[in-house]
Amino acid sequence: MKIQNPGFVILQKRPSLKTYEKAVREIVSLEETEQLLKSIGAEYRGYKNCRGLIGATASIAWYPAHDKTYELITYRQKKSWGTERFVDDPSVKKMDKTCSSTFDNHDHNWEVTVEAALNFGWYWGKINSDTYTIVWSDILTTWYWDQPLIVISENNGGYQNIERDDIQLEVGDLRLTNWMLIPHSFDIAVQTENVSLNVHMQSLDVHYDPLIGGIMNYWRYHLKCTGFITVGSHTELIDDVVMAEFLRFRPY
Repeated sequence: MKIQNPGFVILQKRPSLKTYEKAVREIVSLEETEQLLKSIGAEYRGYKNCRGLIGATASIAWYPAHDKTYELITYRQKKSWGTERFVDDPSVKKMDKTCSSTFDNHDHNWEVTVEAALNFGWYWGKINSDTYTIVWSDILTTWYWDQPLIVISENNGGYQNIERDDIQLEVGDLRLTNWMLIPHSFDIAVQTENVSLNVHMQSLDVHYDPLIGGIMNYWRYHLKCTGFITVGSHTELIDDVVMAEFLRFRPY
């Protein structure tokens, strides 16, 4: 364990689900985690820098309140123990297409075709409420012309594709960031016969990665998201920290 920083946690009372949600969406300090563990009488121990305690505590706090995934774990044959692994990119892509129920096998953002790169860029993000997941994107054919897309899925249920004409997506709070002008706020509104959505997202921090020597530029946002979603007669408030991305093909 040259680079690992493990830890274990033993307790009788499960922490709040918010402990898990904060760990995967925000930055959690070791001091905050240790205070929580002490307050609920946990037995714990960390090694090296002890940050493994954060993940151990978050994993205990998780339960499938909204949705769930299943993990398949396989073990290598004994004769292969200790030998170098080889998994090439084409085989991962083949598995991704063959096993349609799996996800996040590789990042599709980086399979950028020439046709896609002729656009100015795109925004992409995901918003969660208690019952719904809202995946949104905005393909920028130019800096001024766009094609917004939104899909709303219900946990353990179906999904709705929102028509372009029913979407209002506006960017704001333009700032010079990494020598380029980019938005730091997003407003999304949807109004159909069955769905009403209104959210405002404001940047908390932005991470920048230049790609291919700065020909392509990539920003990842942490955003404070507030608003509401109504589906049918059911309304849920949204108050969360979410992530979004901006991939820009042109430096101007």
